[in-house]
Amino acid sequence: MAAALPGAGFDYADARVDPVTGDFLEFGLDIGTAEHSVLEAELPLSVLHYVAPGTVERRFVEAVGRGIASIGLPGRWPDDPETDSYGVSKYDGVEVLFNCDDLNWSQRTDHHTVFAHVDKWGDLPRARGLATYLGSTVLGEAQCGW
Repeated sequence: MAAALPGAGFDYADARVDPVTGDFLEFGLDIGTAEHSVLEAELPLSVLHYVAPGTVERRFVEAVGRGIASIGLPGRWPDDPETDSYGVSKYDGVEVLFNCDDLNWSQRTDHHTVFAHVDKWGDLPRARGLATYLGSTVLGEAQCGW
């Protein structure tokens, strides 16, 4: 992943604290040069890195392999006055989860899932309308996303 996302900052996936001071620990290794045996003790790690669409997707998917990861693109869905549903750029967008089907990343799967982020609380009728517009369907219940 370090090669797919050069310059990205990595951190612990779950908060870690110093057992003596109780202070939160930050991940401090250079992901590009650290030995695999050293990195293994630090797993799981997370990375949040913004890149221009169309620049890293292939390398990213190859690096993910069977791991869990996501690519998200914020935006604003069109307004739908007929259903009194309006786009909100803070909450709207699309996200692909690799090898997972829940936004909490709680369990690895053997498939990928596309999420349409709509509204702060997950406007399921709006998500269904967007899926229909794209010739698809919503497969599950609303989940809390970003």
